[in-house]
Amino acid sequence: MNEPDKRLSYLDQAIVAVQTARDRIGETRVLDAYGNAYYGRDYAKAISYYERALAMAREASAHHSDIALLLNPGDAKLSLDSYTEAIEYLEKAQALGHQRRELVLEASSLTALGYAYNNLNRYNDAIDCYEHALPIFREVKDRRREGITLNDLALAYANLNPFEKGIPHFEQALAISRETFA
Repeated sequence: MNEPDKRLSYLDQAIVAVQTARDRIGETRVLDAYGNAYYGRDYAKAISYYERALAMAREASAHHSDIALLLNPGDAKLSLDSYTEAIEYLEKAQALGHQRRELVLEASSLTALGYAYNNLNRYNDAIDCYEHALPIFREVKDRRREGITLNDLALAYANLNPFEKGIPHFEQALAISRETFA
């Protein structure tokens, strides 16, 4: 049995256990794990599990996990180039992250939104998202994500005129990349 099949086998056992125990929060987590297991292999199936997990979390009033559960299907929609649908999830995740001061989740939502906007040729919206995410990654001292966000910001600027505005961001991203990946 290969690793993905083994993982699904464990999840099959886990779902039975949490359903038998009537553990709704546990079931939410297992459904989310199913989504993660299918992510990259079958995005439609992953999204289906993520959406079931989100619905169940809301039903069980497990609001602490809403943000991550919104990010997962949003990211999967990005992988399917369904940018408009992804934005619906990601805007909600960003708003919740901001409201609850979940800084990393808020910034992650912003960068994913920036990616969606960039792919929809909404470069100014993408730039706005990246510029809001940057100080958050700096505040939490996540240099790797700071560098990635700078690179994404530079790419969004490169799509505009004057594209030269992106060059300093590329240079900063390169410096951080050398620092964090060396």
